[in-house]
Amino acid sequence: MVYSHRVIAQRDSPIPEDVAARTGLPEGSILTHLRAVHYGDGKPFQFEDRWINRAALPQVAGADFRALNANEWLVQNAPYLHADVEFAAA
Repeated sequence: MVYSHRVIAQRDSPIPEDVAARTGLPEGSILTHLRAVHYGDGKPFQFEDRWINRAALPQVAGADFRALNANEWLVQNAPYLHADVEFAAA
């Protein structure tokens, strides 16, 4: 399939209680919140809801995830030392 993606929203937001509990960060910490859809041959196959810790990765403030998806950007700019990944299907 031919891959593409579209960013639906990217903004700095306070993390909710459930994200704070999983990350060990204080509730209300400001992180970059990204929502995107990934496509194969023009058909949606994955919805992404990602939180990126700006304190651990300050250069995320200038990242344009419309040009390069967040995962590829992170692989190029920061090693994965810890990640919390959840998958769900409906």
